[in-house]
Amino acid sequence: MEELVVPSLAVESGRPYTDYVAFHYNTEVVWSPSGERFVPGSFIVESPLVGGPSIDWIELYFQVDPDGTWTLGRR
Repeated sequence: MEELVVPSLAVESGRPYTDYVAFHYNTEVVWSPSGERFVPGSFIVESPLVGGPSIDWIELYFQVDPDGTWTLGRR
């Protein structure tokens, strides 16, 4: 069983914490195609887990903060 689970969990543990929140504010400076600069926190970004590829057997993505708050991602 470990042979099936460990590689997948290694990939998941390497994700940034923001991936486990369906939508979050951008954390980096980004540029529009026209060269306009967007500062951190100026727009909302969708998690790649909302519509992107994921591991077939993982049905739910979530995060538990140190204060005990649960945040559900999406799949």
